[in-house]
Amino acid sequence: MLAKKFDNAKHKIVGWLASEKIDGIRATWDGRRMVSRSGKEIRIPKIMKTYLPGESKLDGELHYGRGNFPKTIQLIHADEPNFSGLRYAVFDAPMPDVPFGLRVKYVDEVCRRIRKRAPRGRRIPIHPVKHIAVKSLAHARSMLKEVLDVGGEGVIVRHPQSLYRHGRSNLYLKLKPVVEIKGVVVGFEPGVVGSNEIRLENGAFTFIKGKRLPVGKAVVVEAQQILASGAPRFGRIK
Repeated sequence: MLAKKFDNAKHKIVGWLASEKIDGIRATWDGRRMVSRSGKEIRIPKIMKTYLPGESKLDGELHYGRGNFPKTIQLIHADEPNFSGLRYAVFDAPMPDVPFGLRVKYVDEVCRRIRKRAPRGRRIPIHPVKHIAVKSLAHARSMLKEVLDVGGEGVIVRHPQSLYRHGRSNLYLKLKPVVEIKGVVVGFEPGVVGSNEIRLENGAFTFIKGKRLPVGKAVVVEAQQILASGAPRFGRIK
């Protein structure tokens, strides 16, 4: 399931479940291995394999914390990955006929059992993503501001009755501030999650994950903000 952009004129989100958008790599645990959205296996540390359940499938993001997406990409590309600080944030479970509200409770219970199995005092790098029911549009905007103020990327809202499906959905939305800047594709960095190299109109360069685009193609990059360096923060190709 992939998130669409929130549009206040189209979407009424009171009663939906909101969570911070994790700045990492989407990854599904299939009971034996961690795989990317394209189905490629992602290497993870032994401690994750030890405690992730063989009987459960989980959906989430591998991440190093807010603002560290480039570090996550380097992890995937490295011949000898540095797993220090890597965590798995679980926000869903591939259960096609179960509504999202119940899937959240299932994820919380699975993560509770993982913590219970661990020796006292040992921190396991697997955690559930916290979800909060939206009380009003102002409440959702307040949550977004709180996330942005601590360096987060944005907020995801989902209808509690939504089912687990592939592709984008009007029941799964993202709230993010947006600025735009023009650029041109100058190269491509391959890997589990490929990234296009973009030269922006302000002279800065940036890498943005996604399918390979032809060199020379003009693009518009959407971002949360343009940093002092000229690079986009949380950029994506429009």
